[in-house]
Amino acid sequence: MSLSESFPHRRLRSLNNSQNIQRTSITSTRLSIQKQTPQNAPQISRSKRSTPWTGKRLAPFQKTPASRNLRTPRNIVSSKPRKKRGRLSHDLPLRHFELLNKTWRLYRVSPMFKFKTECMKLRHYSVHLASHIKAEVAKGLAVDAQVETADAAQFSLFSGLKIQPDESEAVEITLKQKPSRGSGEKEPRVVLTAILCCVGAPSEDLRKVHSDFTQLPLMLVKGPVTLTSYLTQFLELQFDCHVSPVVFSTCDLSWMLAMWAGFSSKTGNRKVQLSYSVPASIQGLDNISMEINSDDCLRMWKYIHDENDESFHASEVVCLIKSLEEHFVHHFGINLAAMNLYTVGTASAFVGAEGKLKVFSVSHLPQVLSHITKLMLEKNLTQ
Repeated sequence: MSLSESFPHRRLRSLNNSQNIQRTSITSTRLSIQKQTPQNAPQISRSKRSTPWTGKRLAPFQKTPASRNLRTPRNIVSSKPRKKRGRLSHDLPLRHFELLNKTWRLYRVSPMFKFKTECMKLRHYSVHLASHIKAEVAKGLAVDAQVETADAAQFSLFSGLKIQPDESEAVEITLKQKPSRGSGEKEPRVVLTAILCCVGAPSEDLRKVHSDFTQLPLMLVKGPVTLTSYLTQFLELQFDCHVSPVVFSTCDLSWMLAMWAGFSSKTGNRKVQLSYSVPASIQGLDNISMEINSDDCLRMWKYIHDENDESFHASEVVCLIKSLEEHFVHHFGINLAAMNLYTVGTASAFVGAEGKLKVFSVSHLPQVLSHITKLMLEKNLTQ
């Protein structure tokens, strides 16, 4: 199937000639297949005919908007990236860089009861969290002698992420460990960092929350599993909230690819990467990865999406994913539509279905966090 058939809503002047499709649309595609067992692995049946497309695989088990408008009062999220302006461009930009090029584990947090961001309250929370961790360790929950522990905790404001005036300022939580004897270190070592934030949330969603509750629906965590569990337990007990790991569906990842494909890369020649998990019925393979030049993916998205429209529609997302998968069928005879998309990497960020996030571009950090914040709010309302 030719790539021009992947764009049913557009006439592509440069793609009408089938001989020019591979030169003008996708100039470089790399196939990466990870084998499960090197010997006696059965072959995947290959067919030049692709399976008829249905939208069921992209439809989540819960209601998803037919379109998403990611406009904010500062217009920092749109189909056509714009230069940052206002306070986001010069309010503690170094703090934004602290979030880059780190693998964060994402958690969804329900509204927190009686959580305040005043300095006195934050110091109070710090003391109580440190006491909670010491009590958990003393009860013998940390059975592994090599597990990380923390001697001190600190709550502090993480300025610069707040976009709208009615949003709560982001809060940073750090756990520190005293240097061991003979290590030669003098300063305590940070063993866990967590960021509670609300970036670009719709005002109507914030107004739905009672004044006694604070809405910080997204938490980014970098640290060992044991300390993370201590932290989530403390938040749930102290603020009567629910903290759960984030799991992204294939639909969520497809939306992220479509919305972030329009972000130009200034961080080098970073490619767009899609990874699919192979069904268990096919033995010998774990996953299949496809890499595409960012410029090719951006050009494809421009054919599908109107740059003057700041809304993203479900039909456009389906069209983009279908085009990429049919291109893969055309070249390799493997139907990716029968598999589950579980990682998406773009010039701006990498995100995995298990809730891992790595941001590469500081200029696109607000857009990335804003979209994930909206997803967390949607899940809080539906679950």
